[in-house]
Amino acid sequence: MSAWFYITLLILALLIIGGFVVCFWGYRRFFSGIKSAGFFIGGLLGFLVALVFALRSNSSTSIILILVAGFVIGGVIGFLLSIALNKVLTFITGALIGFFLSVIIFAPNSIPVIFGNRFTLAALKLALGNTLPIAIIVSVAFGILAVLFQRPIIILSTAIWGAAWMAAPSAVTYFLMNKPITKIDFSVVGSAIAAYPIFIIVAWVVFTILGSLFQFNETRKEKHKKPEEPEKPAKT
Repeated sequence: MSAWFYITLLILALLIIGGFVVCFWGYRRFFSGIKSAGFFIGGLLGFLVALVFALRSNSSTSIILILVAGFVIGGVIGFLLSIALNKVLTFITGALIGFFLSVIIFAPNSIPVIFGNRFTLAALKLALGNTLPIAIIVSVAFGILAVLFQRPIIILSTAIWGAAWMAAPSAVTYFLMNKPITKIDFSVVGSAIAAYPIFIIVAWVVFTILGSLFQFNETRKEKHKKPEEPEKPAKT
């Protein structure tokens, strides 16, 4: 077995683990993840901007202070922008899951094209055919629903995505372990999906239901959790 084979298995294992986290704790991680990503991306951009000014300084202390200040200021700006863009990212998340479900339900034959070795937008458009307008309408509808009904749609979306990340990589892993191949590329995903469609569908549906129920239950507990009352000082 080549090194790429074991690297591929490692990537698949990470996808399965990540899918498990997204499926069962996606709603919690969604908003905290947006803010964290906003801070670090903004901090990185601020660091790069500060680096231009820091290179003009001859003092090592000044360089460090400029770079730290650039990262912190950029991080704060990125954090605030991520809050402002919360609705936009929520809409995009809902729209993506709407498109994904449209393809699965109305154009399942296009899946091998999406995971094929020669994927192009023209090939995808041809494979979707008359389903493309439906997919666009459903995507927009899910995006709007995600903004209006944030909690249930985000929970369903993360459960569906997480379940897909567990089901498909598990099938690909089993395929690779039982079908000796000399070349590993993205088309293996399509081959694995074609080889084990029943397993993927059953696992996807089961984990979607389990993840949704778990997240609804956990967030319901948090929503109805009463704040702890402060302890009364002891009487003297």
